[in-house]
Amino acid sequence: WLTAQKVLHVGSPEKRKNLKELFLNILNKAKELNIHWVGIPCILEKYNGIRETTFFKTALKATKKWILDNNKYEMEILFCCPNKRLYKKFKKIYDKKIKANN
Repeated sequence: WLTAQKVLHVGSPEKRKNLKELFLNILNKAKELNIHWVGIPCILEKYNGIRETTFFKTALKATKKWILDNNKYEMEILFCCPNKRLYKKFKKIYDKKIKANN
């Protein structure tokens, strides 16, 4: 089991364009609270009509942007996938879009 000092809860965005803001807001709030480890669940197969691929790509791009913009703040970010299918899909996108560019 993971233990948590704080739990941040955010509602799902109503529109696709708000998805990036959702991830940035999570990380900004964590920094404001001096949190250095964040677990972000990827629990829905469809996120208010947003495709999984879009969800994952947006999550990774927003997270990468936040890390680059806050490079002096140490933050460990864990994306939690509830099953192998979502994990494999997320990892494939990560390997193609993020890892390959580093």
